[in-house]
Amino acid sequence: MYKVRYYLVVPNGVRVGVALHRSPKEAHLLAVSRAYDASEASGQCESIGVEGYSTWLDGKKIYDFCDV
Repeated sequence: MYKVRYYLVVPNGVRVGVALHRSPKEAHLLAVSRAYDASEASGQCESIGVEGYSTWLDGKKIYDFCDV
C-alpha cells in the first residue's frame, strides 16, 4: 500500500491530507483533496507559502517533494 502525506503551509498553520491506496496516483490525489478540504474548512482565504508531499511504500519512504 502507498501512503501519501500532502501538506500546505499557510499563514495560519499547516493543512495536511493523508491517504492510503494501492495506486500511488490515487493516494496522491486523495491526499491533495483532503489537504485542500482542510484549507477550505478554515473559512479563510489563505495564501500558500509551501506545499509538498511524501510518499511511502510498505513503510519505506520512496519520495519526498517540497516547493517553496
